[in-house]
Amino acid sequence: RPSILNEIHSVLKYKYETMIDKENSTIYVGRRN
Repeated sequence: RPSILNEIHSVLKYKYETMIDKENSTIYVGRRN
């Protein structure tokens, strides 16, 4: 189970960080415009 939990955690972390990166990029674009 620890390995499965680690896999889920890494996937959620990857999705969360990707979502934040997209939000930050759009915010920066909005501020530049």
